[in-house]
Amino acid sequence: MRAISPSVSICKQHLGVHTFGYRRFLANGKSFGFSDNDCWNRVCLEHFTGLKIAEYEKDLKHYMTSGETHFLRKGLPDPNSSFLKALYATNVWNTLCLYRKNTQHNFIEAFFFGASPKDSHMIEVYMDQLDFIHDWIEKMQWRLMPFFTEKAHGYFSQTVTESACLQSLEEFFLTVQAECCTNIFLSLSEKEREVAYLLAKGYKRRQIALNLDIAPKTVDANIEHIKAKTHCLSKRAFLKFLQIPKMQDFLRKDENLNSTNKCNTIGFKKMSQLVYCQPELFTKVLQNENIQSTDSRAKIPHCCAK
Repeated sequence: MRAISPSVSICKQHLGVHTFGYRRFLANGKSFGFSDNDCWNRVCLEHFTGLKIAEYEKDLKHYMTSGETHFLRKGLPDPNSSFLKALYATNVWNTLCLYRKNTQHNFIEAFFFGASPKDSHMIEVYMDQLDFIHDWIEKMQWRLMPFFTEKAHGYFSQTVTESACLQSLEEFFLTVQAECCTNIFLSLSEKEREVAYLLAKGYKRRQIALNLDIAPKTVDANIEHIKAKTHCLSKRAFLKFLQIPKMQDFLRKDENLNSTNKCNTIGFKKMSQLVYCQPELFTKVLQNENIQSTDSRAKIPHCCAK
């Protein structure tokens, strides 16, 4: 918090609040957050660490379905919610909760600005100062980025459990990814694009290794690189991402761009073997006929096979 304390203090003084909080949600339903209120931090650690918070899940579902970005905690807390009652008892209330998606790094982040239960006038202040709050958040997003490296993911805990909400999160992040398909595709290396193309066509890792003349471990490494660049945390989400129409268009265009080499489906070395050993098959490849085989080595005579 020390690195961002000056900026947080300026915002708190401007709005007249006494508590600032932040939470980051990943596509798998896990999240991690912090606040500058020591009393609330102790309560949260003692009573809510590792627990699923229904209020976060409710806010996320509403945000993803309606697009509404800000939520207010005001009036009296729900008597059935231990989380809201704890906030109220800790003197953190009349709170603005503002959700935003980060399209570059594929997560949802929430900013919390809290006053006390008696400060009901803060609701009007928030509405009047929304432009200031949005501008301040834009600047804070860059300052907060270094706090959440991949090593920090070990501190994230499961916040959302309902299957419908998890599915909505996955679909939501796929939509976010589709918005930045161009940048993601351009970030892939040529080999990663080839691997992605074959994965999208349903090829297994050993088939990809045979077709591209690379080791299975190299295929695994390329898949991990692609997953990291697409910010997909699960295999299912990764394969769904490859099926996004816009990503499919990029992969097809890339295949056509490299079609003069004719090496996307059988590999460079196998192509040279076809030239000398199976000229008729090589001619068909040049004519862009679709060659399907579960084992590409079956097309190469034993005299040429490695």
